[in-house]
Amino acid sequence: ATGGGLDSNDRGNAIAMGRGAQVYTAGFFRSPSTYGSTNLISVGSSDGFFARLHDSSRNKGAAFELDAPSDTVLCKNDTVTMEIPAHAYLTFSPQQGVTWSADGKYLIFSHTQDSITYTISGFSAGACPDYDTVSFTILSAPDPVADFVISPPTVPIVNPIFNLNNQSTGAVQFDWIYEGVSFSTAVNAIQTFDTAGIYCFTLWAFNDAGCFDTTSHCGTIYELERVFLPNAFSPNGDQKNDYFGPFFTNVETQLIKDYRMMIYDRWGNRVFESNRPDFRWNGLLQNQTEALTGVYFFVCQFTTPRGEKIDQRGDVTLIR
Repeated sequence: ATGGGLDSNDRGNAIAMGRGAQVYTAGFFRSPSTYGSTNLISVGSSDGFFARLHDSSRNKGAAFELDAPSDTVLCKNDTVTMEIPAHAYLTFSPQQGVTWSADGKYLIFSHTQDSITYTISGFSAGACPDYDTVSFTILSAPDPVADFVISPPTVPIVNPIFNLNNQSTGAVQFDWIYEGVSFSTAVNAIQTFDTAGIYCFTLWAFNDAGCFDTTSHCGTIYELERVFLPNAFSPNGDQKNDYFGPFFTNVETQLIKDYRMMIYDRWGNRVFESNRPDFRWNGLLQNQTEALTGVYFFVCQFTTPRGEKIDQRGDVTLIR
């Protein structure tokens, strides 16, 4: 078999490999002085034979050796490279998970669903080529899955403790992070704060192969929702305590549900009623006459934005 186009100026001969009745032409070399440098990248046949050559210069007798990758355990999205000697022809099997680098100097092995054993065979270019074969297994390690829950995810300032309960799978080591700083390597963690706010935590989970996964969740510490109902008011128009009704702290009144305020006189007659938390009693009866000075009974009921049901009852004194 020949490489084609050989003449008296050719200094190299075609290197051929035979399989049964077929002969495969792998490449040839030409005189740089006559033809310029030949750079054969790849040749092959339709039945899968694959060869590769880095450049057209001859092997000057250096020992030909194929070295397996130093790291053969791959996590998801990891790759490892195998450097290929210059002036080399290669065959490798299987081809799953293997690509060439752009410059043709490395084989790149990628993480696959299964572990794969590869056999790489090659020989050097030249009249007296050297041969080598190497086999190795690329282990595709399964990644852990990081997960945790914050219990409870929302806590009041009077009990500002977050329990971080680890629910990761396939992991043996952990690292808990808050604001970029590691605060625990235990399986589960606890964090306490002294101010209201939103606090976010990140969990890194590692398996025996060094593969990792990460996830983040946030918890909230809130100020207590408070409602205050005074025990007296004076609706005399002096802009001081002219109205009776609830005063809210840390409550978004527009999110209050099922609000109801009812006020009764000493004989049980209803003198005021409202379903709006911002509508307070001004001391007028329903017929718009002034209520008499005295003691009145109230019932104030509603559900806070956080779901707490409030039911306050008591007396209020109207002073003229």
